[in-house]
Amino acid sequence: MPGTLQQLPFRGNRTAPSFDSGNPKTLRRFFKDLEALFDALVTPLSEQQKKEAAKQYTPIEVSDLWAALPEYTGASSIYLITFKKVIQELYPGLDELRWTRNDLTKLVTERQAREFVDLKDYTAYYRQFTLISSYLKAQQWLGEVDEACFLYLGFSMVFREKINQRLQAVDLNHQ
Repeated sequence: MPGTLQQLPFRGNRTAPSFDSGNPKTLRRFFKDLEALFDALVTPLSEQQKKEAAKQYTPIEVSDLWAALPEYTGASSIYLITFKKVIQELYPGLDELRWTRNDLTKLVTERQAREFVDLKDYTAYYRQFTLISSYLKAQQWLGEVDEACFLYLGFSMVFREKINQRLQAVDLNHQ
């Protein structure tokens, strides 16, 4: 006998899966979290209930879109095999690229516009920078020198000038 959707946490609850339609890269994690939630249930859900649960944790416009799919209402549609696959096809490029040079350029450009407030602010930037640049280096789309240049360009003009002054004080031949 199938379980009920009442077993699931409410949308917005800290334990509820969430999908940010503005950032389709979160879709893989959303489905992973959703499936972990299904696996933890004492009474398993039917295939249709799984589709309803997936829909309930999304923003309204996404929920409406998913509900309009024939795979949502089709009784023969199996959650993991057809429904999830069709959803993923709605977000092209999901499996192709995690990060691009444009993502790194955008991060650096946004960061360049403001000073670092403190070490915590810098390390937040550096973590995001490392996440993107490490992926690009692993794909051989970014070299060590490019990475260093991008990191440097993420500093404000004022801070870069201070770095240059310090380097010139330490090494008179530095330009």
